[in-house]
Amino acid sequence: MNGTARFSMDLPAKKIIADNREIMVDSEVVRVIKNTFFAYLLLCMSVSILKAQETQKRGFLNRSYSMDERWELDSVNHKGLFLITPYKPVYITAGRWSNNPNIKPISENPLFTQPIAINYNNYEAKFQFSFKIKIAHKIIWNHADLWIAYTQKAHWQIYNAKLSRPFRELNYEPEVILNFATDYKLLGLNGRMF
Repeated sequence: MNGTARFSMDLPAKKIIADNREIMVDSEVVRVIKNTFFAYLLLCMSVSILKAQETQKRGFLNRSYSMDERWELDSVNHKGLFLITPYKPVYITAGRWSNNPNIKPISENPLFTQPIAINYNNYEAKFQFSFKIKIAHKIIWNHADLWIAYTQKAHWQIYNAKLSRPFRELNYEPEVILNFATDYKLLGLNGRMF
C-alpha cells in the first residue's frame, strides 16, 4: 500500500482512511495494537539495558552504593555518555487493591474526558520503570553534567477481562537534570552536588 493513512477520533470505532478508502476498526483492535506497541517498547528497552552490561564497571543492573557512584560525581566513577542507568525505583506488583478506583477519569483536554462511569476492578497490577542517561559531561566550567531521565508509572487493570485489561492510569515524567558536582560542608553535612 503506497497511500497515506490517518486516524480520526470517532468512538467506539476508529476510522482509518487509506488509499481513499474508509475502513472501520473496532476500539478493541486499536487497544490491542497500543498494548502490543507498549510491549515492544519495553522489549527494546530491555535489550538496551542488557547491552549496557558489556563491561563490569558500567551497566544498569550494577548496584551503586553512594551518591558519587550514582551521579558519577568524580572521574573515578565516570561511566561514559549515553549509558542507561537507574534513577527511581523499578518495580512490578502483581496485585494492588484500591477501595475507590477512579471510575470516571477526566483530562485537561475535554475531548478525552470520559463522559460515563467505567466498571473498573478494585484489584489491579502496578509497575514503574525509571532510568537516566548522561548526555553531556563536564560542562559549565567543568563542574556540571547534563542528564535526561524518564519515569513511567502504570496502574493496569490486568484482571479486568470484561474491559479488555485496560490501563486505568498512566503517569509520564520526563526530566532534564543539570547536576553540579560540589564539595562543601554545612551543619555537619557534606554537600556533593547541587
